[in-house]
Amino acid sequence: MAFFWRKQRERKISNEPYHGLKVLVPRPESSGPEPVVDVVFVHGLNGDCIKTWKHADAEVPWIMDKRFLGDLYDRARIMTFGYNANVLENVTTSRVLDHANDLLEAIYARRVRCEGRPIVFVAHSLGGLVVKQAMILCHDDDRYADINTAAGGLIFMGTPHEGSSQASLLGTIQNIASFATMGQNKTALTQELQTYSATTMSINKSFMRNASRSREIVCFHETLPTRLPQGERMIVEPGSAVINGNNARNIGMACNHQELCKFKSSEEGRFESIFWPQFEMVVENATQYQSKILTKKLRELLPYADQAQYDSRDHENEDLCLLGTRTELCSQVSEWAESPGSKNIFWLNGIAGTGKSTIARTVATSFKDKGQLGATFFFKRGRADCGNAKYLISTITRQVVAKHQRLARDVLNAIDDDPDILSKFLSVQFDKLLLQPLRKLDSSIRPTTIVIKESIIAR
Repeated sequence: MAFFWRKQRERKISNEPYHGLKVLVPRPESSGPEPVVDVVFVHGLNGDCIKTWKHADAEVPWIMDKRFLGDLYDRARIMTFGYNANVLENVTTSRVLDHANDLLEAIYARRVRCEGRPIVFVAHSLGGLVVKQAMILCHDDDRYADINTAAGGLIFMGTPHEGSSQASLLGTIQNIASFATMGQNKTALTQELQTYSATTMSINKSFMRNASRSREIVCFHETLPTRLPQGERMIVEPGSAVINGNNARNIGMACNHQELCKFKSSEEGRFESIFWPQFEMVVENATQYQSKILTKKLRELLPYADQAQYDSRDHENEDLCLLGTRTELCSQVSEWAESPGSKNIFWLNGIAGTGKSTIARTVATSFKDKGQLGATFFFKRGRADCGNAKYLISTITRQVVAKHQRLARDVLNAIDDDPDILSKFLSVQFDKLLLQPLRKLDSSIRPTTIVIKESIIAR
């Protein structure tokens, strides 16, 4: 009996609504690489942070199922936001604002040590209003500057954006409330829904005016009616579920309002050929956009020897190896770079005047043509910036980050941890600014080759 009672109690607790920001992926026991993007899901009226995204025939919500997420499962932190969205309880302006504040605070608390990581929001129905209100708030509050900059992608699923008037928008809100309650108490909410529709118009106008810029936006809308006790109807008409302007993409799905955010199989046409390509594009673009912002910030922090690169203006008239010469040695360097089992350093040494610089420039050109070149630093006697090793690591770091922009956040974190890192031993700079961030790169990325003139080639 004791065992049976415990199981019933555990099941009861697990079925209670979860309010707050819940991390679904990676699992706590995961030891995989650090995520490169945060994806936040937000449900709508009478929704649930888990059930809203779970098809009736599925074991788990698709938003935490690797069969749906593919390699994003190992690259993203998937979170779902739960809040009290009961349609019969005080649906007013302050509630939307409160939910948006709670969402921002929850995300803010989770952003420790991952500032700058891109964020993509996916919202169903009126949950999209919570997201838009959050974007308005973080646009106006410097405390949320990181979230405001990082939120590069917004995906809305059946969210009412447009209305020819408050009355028409009220009709859409009433449809959503009727859908959420399956027709029950359909006249009891008139006054609150009128307030809610006014709030919706205010949020939409402010969002479009201030908070939608520089964000990639995709709006999905239903094309089939939803069956309700009073008959079939479109919950959010296509004309209301679209955003006109800001380069938003508006896409219809052959499903009803409830089915918009639920998928039975990763091979289902709605998911595989309509939703997923758009979702994947938004995630990738948000990641690239945020990496560019961080890279630009990093370039402003790291001192740089601008004439140290092998193809800088100072080296414009310097020779490469003549065709047919030094072929054996250049081949050895190329084989070393291509072989996974080779040592990390190829040391080219010789007395002055034997052609080391010419060979280094030649192999650097070859590596660049193959897409393998990460950075070069050619010392030059008499120049303050590249006549010594003072700017060696910072110059190489800037070049490597330009090639692999996802390294920018890790390098910035290293500088935040030790603001005086650039005055430390070169070995310390190398470890913190280059080696440790490079070790976090995806193993599928080709090796970066670093060429340093005057004796060393390292990768």
